[in-house]
Amino acid sequence: MTDSEESPSEDLSYPSNIRSLKITHEEARTVLDHQISILNDIDNKATRTVRITAVILGIIVSAPSVIENPNTFVNPFTKWGIAGLVLSISLGMFTYSSSSPDLGPNSSDINRMLDNKYRDDEWLVILLDSYEDWIDRTQQVNQFNGIFLALSQLSLITSLSLLAWGVKKGMQIEFSVFGFSTASLPILTIFALSVVYLLYISGCKICREYN
Repeated sequence: MTDSEESPSEDLSYPSNIRSLKITHEEARTVLDHQISILNDIDNKATRTVRITAVILGIIVSAPSVIENPNTFVNPFTKWGIAGLVLSISLGMFTYSSSSPDLGPNSSDINRMLDNKYRDDEWLVILLDSYEDWIDRTQQVNQFNGIFLALSQLSLITSLSLLAWGVKKGMQIEFSVFGFSTASLPILTIFALSVVYLLYISGCKICREYN
């Protein structure tokens, strides 16, 4: 094969290569849109979890006004159950408030294209390079938020279990296992997992910045 035959395939401005770049750009856009859809779904679930937990917490706070001798239900299980509800709300709010996806080219990118007057192939290459970064960062956000959503929902379920157990104890029904350490262990475990995961993510970000 001669040099003249090879040159068209090596030149990105060659029509067939521009078509390939456009196809790749469309595929990258589809992937990013799918990731953003997943992120929106995670945020919606986190919002619903926060709302449900807030309603439950509101009912519990107002319960003493309609219950005779509410102090009989105050025990380590109900206390840590309420603490778990607060933790669930905090994790849920942190989940959807930390979302900052890259939606595509912004105004500065468009101005950059207009100012520099890129050819089609040059701009497509720049876009594809940007999409690689956007897709990678959005995937990391999805993983981060997905973990905290799971922790928020786990905290809610655990809290409801502790509250039910605490109410049972308040009704003076015998328990085989109970105590402060037993009541606090589930919530403290979820809290510890949240902190450890947050520190892990922060450490990874710092490492990427220095590498």
